[in-house]
Order: sequence, then structure tokens, then C-alpha cells
Amino acid sequence: MTQVRSNLVEGHASQVLPVSESRSRRKKNWFPKSIYFLFYIFAIYLVIPAIDVPLLGLSLSAPVFFLIALACVLRPPRPWFRQYSSWILLTALIWFAIFISTVANGLLSGGVEINSDGILYLIRYFYWLMVFVLTGYFANQDQLLKKIPLILAWSVFILALLRWVEVLLYGNIGAWSGTHLLTENAYGFQFSVFSPFLLVLIFQQKGWKKVFWILAEVVVWGAVAINASRGSWVAMGIGLGICLLLLFFSKPQRFFTAVFSVLLMAGIGFALWNEIPKAAAAVEERLGTFQNLEEDKSYVIRQVMIQKGLRLFKDSPLVGVGANRFTLTWADIDLPDILEYRGIGEFETKNAHNSYIQWLAEFGLLGSIPLVILLAVLTVRGLITTRRAIVQRDLVPLAIYLSFLQMSMHLWVITALTGTVTWFIYGLLMAVIKNEANKK
Repeated sequence: MTQVRSNLVEGHASQVLPVSESRSRRKKNWFPKSIYFLFYIFAIYLVIPAIDVPLLGLSLSAPVFFLIALACVLRPPRPWFRQYSSWILLTALIWFAIFISTVANGLLSGGVEINSDGILYLIRYFYWLMVFVLTGYFANQDQLLKKIPLILAWSVFILALLRWVEVLLYGNIGAWSGTHLLTENAYGFQFSVFSPFLLVLIFQQKGWKKVFWILAEVVVWGAVAINASRGSWVAMGIGLGICLLLLFFSKPQRFFTAVFSVLLMAGIGFALWNEIPKAAAAVEERLGTFQNLEEDKSYVIRQVMIQKGLRLFKDSPLVGVGANRFTLTWADIDLPDILEYRGIGEFETKNAHNSYIQWLAEFGLLGSIPLVILLAVLTVRGLITTRRAIVQRDLVPLAIYLSFLQMSMHLWVITALTGTVTWFIYGLLMAVIKNEANKK
């Protein structure tokens, strides 16, 4: 009887987790410490992309991630290809769709509608998709998943301090005031993506640490306010509401603690805000634009670019116009009266200012269907994983899921699917989904 029980237990364990992976999970570190250090540097740089590689003009994240990728692909401490095969297959489908779309446009046009930039973007998309897959694999470690949100929280706090330093040096408060380290839109996107890591950290702390992070969040909120990116205001506002709803339905005790913390931060922020009348006036002016969006040129321009993207898609619904050809392909645009003085030519070469519309226009249904599948899987499975984790008093998935949601909302007003940050966050969410599945 004892032998039978032993066999049953062993059989169940072998189904839940392979022996090789079970042993590797008992190790504190799967990789050399230098690889973890590089991954932390990689994450910090994605929040504060302050410098490029000297002489080459490349993002510093690319060579750093290359070294991480070598460790994951050439000398992995555990076999992982089969475990991640469905994610890898979906990623491969996305890239092949991008490849076919770009090459098909070149062939059908006799080589006219493809150039060196198009080929370069094929390589870049391959890199971004590898960031997604390898981040999902590498970050699927308990110790790393606990540490990386703290690193990202510190990083976004430092970014907020840098935005305040710009205010002290240049007085650039409000929209169109001229930023230096990053553009106004880039600052706003970074705050949308990474602010949840600091917010959720507050709910996990006690005592003086909680007080410190509450004050840090007030600094971040203030930086977001004076930066005056409406995309970040909307994304972070909706994200905060979703956060409270998830806590309410998953762990009511956490909900009341979170509400108290948010009210305390709002009170501190309001008290300090009255001491900076110039900032308050700039924010009130920017808020007023929500009441007359039809007369706001920035908003109207985005509507025109959506119009162009949809017409490009209508002209080539299957394969789109090819990688990086949104600004190179003309469409029949109707300009509203408020923009007629600027001429159609200016808008034909303008950035899409909408990641999803640009993707749809450039890659058609062929590229959009696998991307929609990926986002749907991340959204649904991310929600299930986050709710389970909250019940178990683990708020790390909540921070990553909120980051994913806020980023996804902000992508409606910025072109950022052509960037490492987006695919890094997708990878982190995949990591927590896989980590929860392994625990089950």
C-alpha cells in the first residue's frame, strides 16, 4: 500500500513539473549573477533611456539584451523551448506576417514599395519579438519577479525627479513647454507604463517605508500633472480605477487599505499643489481642452491620422502597405476646416500617433489577426492570474497587469509598438502567467 501511494505521488509530481525543472527551481539563481545584473540594467534603461551607444546612435538596451539572449539561448540552465512552444509559435506567426506583408508589397510594386528602411524594420521587429519571448522566459523566476517591480518603481521615481529638475532649470510646465531629456509624449508614455509598479508597492509596505513610497508617488503624480500629457492622465486614471476594482472583488481588506493610501496621496498632493500656482494654472488650462476637443489641433490631427490609416487598410486589407511605410504611402485625406491652412502634404508624411492603426495599415489582416490573438491571451489570462495572485496576497502580477493595461490604453495616442518597452511589458506579463501556471 505504501508503495502504491509513493507511485501515485511521484506520478502526480511528474505531471505538474518536470524533474529537471523541479531541481532548477530549488536553485536560488538559474544564471550567473552578471546576467541578472545586465537584466536589471536593461530594465532601468527602458524606464530612463538617457544615453545611446557612443558613435553608433544605437539604443543601449540592444547590446545589453544581446548578452542576456546569448545566455538564454546558448546555455540555458533548463530546457524551455517545449514549455513555451505556444508563445513562440504565436510570435513566429507575427513576424512571418510582417515579413510577408513587407516582401509582398515590394514584389507587387516591382521593388518600388520597399527600401532599406523596410528591411531594417524587419530586423528590428525580430529583435522586439525576441525581447518578448526571452523576457517571458528569463523573468519567470520567483526571486526575479519579486525584485524587478522594485527596480522599476525606483526607476520611474527617478524619472519623475528628472522631470522636476527640468522644471527647476527651464520652467517647462505644461503642454508645449519644451522638454529636454525626453519629449513630452515620451515622458507621458513612460509614466503610463511604469507608474503602476510604484503604486502597487505602496500597498505592500508598512511603517516608514509606506510613508516614503506615498511621498514618492506624490512626486510622480505631480510630474505627470505638469508634463500635461493627456494620454498619461487618461491611462493612469483608468488604471487606478481598475486597480481598486480588482482589489475590491479579489481581496476587500486590501481594497480599503488602498483607498486610504490613495486618499492620503491625493490630500498631500492637493496641499502642495496650492503652493505652485503656475503649475495649477497650466494643468487647469490643459484640462479645459477635454471640453472642446473638436477645436484642439493635437486631437484633430490624431483623428486625421486615424482616417489615413483606415483608408490605407481599405486599399490593401490583406497585407497592408508594409513595414515602416505609413509615412511613405499617400492616401486620400479629408482635412477638417481647422487644419486646411497646413496642407495635405504635411499630414501624408506624419507619424500615425496610434500604434494599432499604424499596425493595421502597415500589415493588414495578415499581421493584425495574430497580434489581436496575442493581446487577447495576455488580457484574459493576465486577469485570471492577477486575481488569483491577489487572493494569495501576491501583488506583483497586479503591478505588471496594470502596466500592461495602462500601456495598451496609451498606445491609442502614440506609436510605440515599434519600441522595446512595449514588448518588454508583454514579456513580463507572459512571465507571471507562466509562473502562476507552474505553481499550479
